[in-house]
Amino acid sequence: MPTFILLGLDEKLTHFYINEIETAVRNGREEGYIIRLDDRLIFSCLKNLYILNAFYLDNDKLYRFTYTASEAIVDSYFVAQSIKMITGRARPVLSDEGPNSWFHPTLDPFGKDTSFPSLHATYFFSLSTIIGKSIDNEILGDVIGFLSFFSVTGHNHWISDIWVGYLLGKSIGNYVWYKNRYVDLRDKWWVHLTFRPDFVTPHPTICVLKFF
Repeated sequence: MPTFILLGLDEKLTHFYINEIETAVRNGREEGYIIRLDDRLIFSCLKNLYILNAFYLDNDKLYRFTYTASEAIVDSYFVAQSIKMITGRARPVLSDEGPNSWFHPTLDPFGKDTSFPSLHATYFFSLSTIIGKSIDNEILGDVIGFLSFFSVTGHNHWISDIWVGYLLGKSIGNYVWYKNRYVDLRDKWWVHLTFRPDFVTPHPTICVLKFF
């Protein structure tokens, strides 16, 4: 029901979000009391935490967090990008076609017809779900997810894109967490997202730490 309500109110809520909330966040970043969580920073911190644990700490809970968090982010990336290219919804700023412009399939995952769902919402909330599971406090995990997501401006999405991204992220986070609940993660391939210097979009990289 909330999804259908948001689809009906998309235009008004999206204009409010872009003009009021994102503007306030942008001003907060300029004044220094809001820190933007860059994708590169998140991916790099997760990778370095995994390496630190593999070589020095050897903590079971930290293995489960770093492994499942990375798997959830990678899964979110492929699920959200695949849906985007099929549903072909016009983005609110790059197109003047409005929120009801759907099904312009494209092979460009970052083009003007790739609004639905929000990739950032999907992977931020899959990650925050893993955080909530790891600390046994899913409400706090959601709070962390919302604060992280709203620290980034220029999403260029309809509100319903963000909402569905939230639902997808929660589902992926829960799936990955329970799928790996009884698995020895020390002997599994570990895949994470990273950036190449000459390539602006993230791509998956297989970690070979298991060989050591």
